[in-house]
Amino acid sequence: MKEIKKKYTPAQADAIKKYLSNKAKYQIRMPLFFKDRLFDAAKNANMSVNAYILEAIEEKNENVKDEIPSELLPNLIEWLKEHGHSAEEIVDCLSHLGNNVD
Repeated sequence: MKEIKKKYTPAQADAIKKYLSNKAKYQIRMPLFFKDRLFDAAKNANMSVNAYILEAIEEKNENVKDEIPSELLPNLIEWLKEHGHSAEEIVDCLSHLGNNVD
């Protein structure tokens, strides 16, 4: 009987699981010609396609500020009121958040 050799040792399998535990996977569809352009652009930049896409996303969003979702603002205001904050303090808080969110 032929012995089946495993691809990874248990330690390697654990390391792979650990590495992938904080990674997300997202599949996209694109025209074939665009795929070729993407692979060529990544190669010309001496980057993997994955790294190229992630860098492009970072560049695109570099100047976008995170915002508190508007549906959460009433809850925040109510919480501040319940914890004894005045209307002026609440306005100052919301103004501060609006000006300083990075």
